[in-house]
Amino acid sequence: MEENNNNVAAEEENKSFKFMSEKQFLRMCMYAVGCIIICTIFARTIWNWDATKEKLGGLLSSLSPFLVGFFIAYIMGNLANSVDRHILVKLFHIESPSLRKGLSLIISYVIVIGIITGALFFIIPALITSITDMAGSINELYLKMFAMINDFSEKHQNPTMDYIKKVVQDSMPQYIIKFRNWATGIAPNLAGASMSVLKWILNFIVAIIVSVYMLLDKNILVRNGERVIFALFSEKKANYVWHTIEKANEIFSGFIIGKSIDSLIIGIICLVAMKIFNIGESYAVLISIVVGLTNMIPYFGPFLGGIPSILIIFLAVSPKQALAFLILIVVLQQFDGNILGPYILGDKTGLRPIWIIFAISVGGWLGGVVGMFFGVPCVAVISYILDDVVEKRLAKKKINDLEALKVDNKPEEKMLTKLYHSYIANKKEREGTDSTNKGQSSYKVVKGKKKK
Repeated sequence: MEENNNNVAAEEENKSFKFMSEKQFLRMCMYAVGCIIICTIFARTIWNWDATKEKLGGLLSSLSPFLVGFFIAYIMGNLANSVDRHILVKLFHIESPSLRKGLSLIISYVIVIGIITGALFFIIPALITSITDMAGSINELYLKMFAMINDFSEKHQNPTMDYIKKVVQDSMPQYIIKFRNWATGIAPNLAGASMSVLKWILNFIVAIIVSVYMLLDKNILVRNGERVIFALFSEKKANYVWHTIEKANEIFSGFIIGKSIDSLIIGIICLVAMKIFNIGESYAVLISIVVGLTNMIPYFGPFLGGIPSILIIFLAVSPKQALAFLILIVVLQQFDGNILGPYILGDKTGLRPIWIIFAISVGGWLGGVVGMFFGVPCVAVISYILDDVVEKRLAKKKINDLEALKVDNKPEEKMLTKLYHSYIANKKEREGTDSTNKGQSSYKVVKGKKKK
């Protein structure tokens, strides 16, 4: 009877083991099929890159209202939080959360729409006037620049200057014609492109509506994202992923909003200073916008905006005003780098200058000017994740002091330490042996005396 029970138990164990083996085999087959499908899709995407790029462009175009709405909601959410924290709570002491949420959103949208309306009615007409004036004097600017190059090449004759002169003489007229046609046709093009403008306005309205609904349902969306993460990962990994997302949001929001405010202030200061000191004449608005926009890019921004602006003022106005603008740009750059930037941004990214330059270079290579701007927070997030992984690995190995570890691992110092400790041990052993021998000999002498 016992043998039969043992046989039945063994058969059931074999069946369960067989079932588990089949289950593991099925799982491995599913993983293999999934890897093959992913590799096939990736290879086809690379081989048919033109078609893929066209489809991605169409998909992004159809999703553009939602993507723009998400970006607007991201910016407006942080602005609404600031309004709620600094105005509604500290200034007006409003306690109702729902009332504060609605009022903060309304105030934020009123501020942003007011800025956009002011730009449309005041800045854009002045910008169009500046571009039109530049288009009218483009021939004169070209002749001035060519005369300067010609004079310099005559004074300093070398093959390089002759080559520069030839390139300017051959290529500049084509670009001048293109720029003049584009600049003089700004108003007719805007009038003739009413359908495109109408489509853009409709997309922007849809994006605003999407952003409003995203902000109203912000807590629900965040909770759903949190549920998905905790459903996919274990509790420990889910907490780590969620903490990393919060840190990335802190880095991105702090950098984007801080840099936008910083650049807006620099652009306004530049415009006011150019008007006060009468620098640049009719090009003040255009140059201030260029300075403000390029200031969004760390380190290289002032050079990207300042060099062409100095060249425009030098050729279109006068060398003296170009020198005055150069001094203004240097003062603004020092003020921004040492006072305004640290006050607004602080250490939001936590990156050293070498890594910021690396982020700008790689971002510019991948995405142009936009990539140069977003490259810094992306590299900051990657740096935070890598630093956190390294710290956890070191803590797991119980390594706290790398300098002490490096000293301990030096073979020469290890050898000297061992020799020193062995020398001390041998010395103590010899001293102990000598004292014992001395005690024994004196005891014998005394004993001998007693015997006598």
